[in-house]
Parts: sequence; C-alpha cells; structure tokens
Amino acid sequence: MLNRSLTTQLLLTLIAVGVWGLYLGSRYWWRENRHLRTLSTRLFYGLLTAYAIGHILFVGYAWLNRANFPLNLETMELLKLQHVRRLLAGLPIYVEPSSEFIPLVYNPLYYYLAVPFTWLFGTNLLALRVTAIVGALGAYIVTFLAVRQIVQRAATPLSPSVDRPNIAGAGWENWWGLMAVGLMAAAFRVMDTYLDNAAADSWTLFTILLGCYLISLNRSRLVDLLGVLSLIAAFWLKQYGAFFTIGAVLYLTWRDGVGRAWPHWVVATLLGPLLYLLMPAQWMGPAFHYYTWNIPKQWVEFSIDTTLLRVIKFIVKYFGWLALTAGLFWLWQLWRTRKAMTIWSFLLPCALLSGPYVALDPGNNNNVFIPMEAWLVIVGVIGLYHLTRRIAITTRLGVPLFLFAASFALLAYNPTTVLVPRTAAAAYADLVATVEQLDGAVYAPGLGQLQDRNLFYPTVHWVTL
Repeated sequence: MLNRSLTTQLLLTLIAVGVWGLYLGSRYWWRENRHLRTLSTRLFYGLLTAYAIGHILFVGYAWLNRANFPLNLETMELLKLQHVRRLLAGLPIYVEPSSEFIPLVYNPLYYYLAVPFTWLFGTNLLALRVTAIVGALGAYIVTFLAVRQIVQRAATPLSPSVDRPNIAGAGWENWWGLMAVGLMAAAFRVMDTYLDNAAADSWTLFTILLGCYLISLNRSRLVDLLGVLSLIAAFWLKQYGAFFTIGAVLYLTWRDGVGRAWPHWVVATLLGPLLYLLMPAQWMGPAFHYYTWNIPKQWVEFSIDTTLLRVIKFIVKYFGWLALTAGLFWLWQLWRTRKAMTIWSFLLPCALLSGPYVALDPGNNNNVFIPMEAWLVIVGVIGLYHLTRRIAITTRLGVPLFLFAASFALLAYNPTTVLVPRTAAAAYADLVATVEQLDGAVYAPGLGQLQDRNLFYPTVHWVTL
C-alpha cells in the first residue's frame, strides 16, 4: 500500500509547477518568435506525451515481470488458486470450514473466468494472473475509447492560425484518450498493483467500464442490455459492482424514460439480487450466503476517520487535481447542460459513494478504491478537455500541461518497488529445499499451499480464519 504524506505530495506538485514555469518562461522568452514558441510548446507537450507512454510501457513490462512469480504478489493469491482448483475438481466453493480450506467472502465469477486460462497455462498463479491482465488490458482499452468518444463528439476543427497545438480541436481525440490511459497506468502503484494480481479487481473494473461504454454509445436497446449485463457481471465479481449497476440503470431511466428502461430494471433484478438470494446450494455450496453476506456485514464499522476522512485524504493526496477538474465539470454540466450529461458524469456520485461504502471495512486495502480512481481519471480528463475547449486562454497559459503534470506527479513512485527481483527464483528454490528437509508437518498460514507441490499442512489461509 502506497502511503505518502501530504507534504511529499506537495513537493511533487512543486516539481510540476517548475515544469509549468519553464513552459511559460519559454513562451515569454520567445514571445517575438512564433516559430520558436511553437517548437517550445511541441517540446513540452511531447515530453508529457512521452511520459504517459512510458508509464503504459512500464506497466506492460511489470505485468510480464511479475506474471510467473511462484508466491503471493498480494496476500491471498495462492488461496484464490485453491478456489479455482476446487472448481476444476468439481467441488463446491462455499463449504463448511476445515483445516484444508475456508473460502473467501467474494462473489465467485473471477474463479470461473480463470478456468479457461488454466487450460492454456496450467493450474497455477500464471493462469490466474493472465486472467487478471486480460481484464486490466480491457479496462485500459475502454478508458481510451470512452475519452476519445467524448472528445470526438465535442471537438472543433483545427485553426491554422494558432501557434500552439490546438489540443481541444479535431484530430487530438486519440491524444486525450492516451493521456487518460497514461494516468491509469501511472496509478498502478496507488491501486496497490492489484490489476495484474490473481484477483477480481481488474475484471470488476473492466466489466463496469465496458458496460458504461456500451450504454454511452446509445445505439439500440440490445446494446444497452449488453451494457447492463456487463455491469451485472461486475456484481458477481465483487459485491460493490452493484453500486454501478444501479447507477447505470438509473441513468438509462433518466435518459430514455421509464417506458424504455423498465426491461433493464427487470434484467438487473433477476440476474442480480434475485439470483443471489435464490442461488441453489448445489451450484456454489451450502454456505454461499454465509460467506458472501453474513461475514462481510459483521465487518461493517462506521467512523468519521476510517470511513470518510480516509477516502477524502486518499482522493486529495493522489487524485486531487483530477478530482478538482471532474468536480467542476460535473457542477457545470448540472448547471448548464444537464440534458447532455453522459453516463460517466452521471455515475461520478456513485463512484465517489463507493469509496466510503468499501471503507466501511477498515481492513480493506486501497485496491477497493480502483473503480472510484478510474472514474476520477476519466471524468477528470474529460473535464480538463472541456475546460481547454471552452476557455481559450487556458491553452495559452499551459493549464492542461500543468494539470496533467501535477496529476502525474501525485501518482509518482519508485518503479523498482513493483518489480520481482532477479533473485526470486533462487530464493523460492531455497525455501522449498528448506521445508523439504524439515521433519513433520509444516503450517504456512500466509501461503496455504504452494502452486507446484504439496509441502504444507494444514492448508487453510490465515485471512479466512
């Protein structure tokens, strides 16, 4: 979990201020030379673009670097592998506790999604991580498409008389989408690096974003229904997906009216809460509701500090500038163009409310904020685009350059902290050799059981105890 002080974040922001100052200084220094001003502007925006691309490429490298690590990248990966192994063996997941296995409290769809990948890569952590990486890649692609779509609809033709990149004009749609993906990639560490872990987080994000994107196309009832189904899948990955499912169906009701939206309510109700409540025991196991409902509700603990202030501090520290542009844009739309509000803006309150909701369990890591973070990125970038488009002086003053640079600065981290060291394979072999030399049973509560051999007993994980 990345945990920096506000002072550190302020110092990082000052670096962005310095870059902005250099940009403004170059434009002032060459105020009489249009050619040099243009070159300077292209240089600074080129560096910003290269920085965003660098984050995307680094995250891709990190995925490859980490995918085959034989132990936990996060606490529960090997335990989730136990869940998938039960599915492959035809055993139910949600069963009575034993010394060998106690299930997690999450809804089960991720384990089913991982099964086809085990046919390709074997029943191991690599298969589960590749599953997650596919979801993360999908989330990045939808982020790009969503932002590009908004910009395409609003962009104006490029003016040849302007001596600076008209980033609010036509032809820059891909650039805005790229910057949004760059910010998502830059947030890899702030998201607790969960998007490539053997976890449901990446697919939860992907299905939420995909569902909203399909609805945003406004093409047909069938496409809208596919969007709703994708959002329902998010609920079956992680329970807080229901926040976005409800929000999306409310958006369809607001956009199309009750007469056209009622089938979506029916589908969401049937495949969401009704299927959940009536889930046959032979499908999931006799204790499905006990683990996914009774246990989580016992963890609910509301306090101003851990439920509200934790979320506010998190947003300010890591997404402060994006939250500012997203919030101002949302208020402006509410005031001036309410009827043209997109699903992304409409669901911003849902995304923000999901933060305190998941923080009701004070033991949660910051990965539970991933959908909220993605919304701040998407709506924040869209808001910055509209600011640039509607107030021409912002481009001359380099406001987009500063806000992007400052947003990247808040997300900065040491890249070596997320990479697997070269000594990992040797260290793993040493661990295995050491345990094999011990007499008697060995219990490793932080691991449960290894992916490639049975060395430990009992195999129950400490998280579920």
